[in-house]
Amino acid sequence: MIVFMPSRRQCRLTAVGLLTFCAADGTTDRFLHAHASDIENHLKHVNDKALAETLQHGVGFYHEALDKRIVEELFKFKLS
Repeated sequence: MIVFMPSRRQCRLTAVGLLTFCAADGTTDRFLHAHASDIENHLKHVNDKALAETLQHGVGFYHEALDKRIVEELFKFKLS
């Protein structure tokens, strides 16, 4: 899943809210369609701590000021 919002704050709140919903349901990795080891190398290049945390569970986000390349690359990886 990719979440796009115009503001950094709203983006993070929405992504974390999705993961909170999943945790309450007992499926924290509901959106993760790859093995954690497969995306580990990509996560090393993510500077935003909140983004790295949500990507570990299959939820990526970006806003106007964030480099969206890694998020989109992982989304494509998931589809293959």
